[in-house]
Amino acid sequence: MDVRVDVDDELATTAESSVRDALAAAGVEPSEVWAAVGGGLTGRVGHVETALLRRLFGADAVTRVDVHDRIGDTAGASTAFQLAALLATARRTPEAHGRPAVITSVDRDGSVACAVVRLLGEARERGEHAHGEP
Repeated sequence: MDVRVDVDDELATTAESSVRDALAAAGVEPSEVWAAVGGGLTGRVGHVETALLRRLFGADAVTRVDVHDRIGDTAGASTAFQLAALLATARRTPEAHGRPAVITSVDRDGSVACAVVRLLGEARERGEHAHGEP
């Protein structure tokens, strides 16, 4: 996870640096990302975040996980809902298994965060429990 604070009012640059640094730390190329889940804010901040995710990962990756239309603005708790929605969507989508996903969060005060996660699922595909039990 990469967390930064935009102190110079350069949200787009700060957000992109955060995402690119998190991808590099995870050893993931933008073309590998199956889903990119933004924080869902409205207004300029949300527009900047969504535009960045679309540019880096494409419209399909940005629209794969629907969370904010269902729950609305959850402020500081939004990342937990983003992760839960990502995992629930990936569980029902075999092509997500083993692929990386990105979760971002920006706020109106200038904080920017990004996490890169790898979606697991091989055990479930084989009909086993997480610990290998039938």
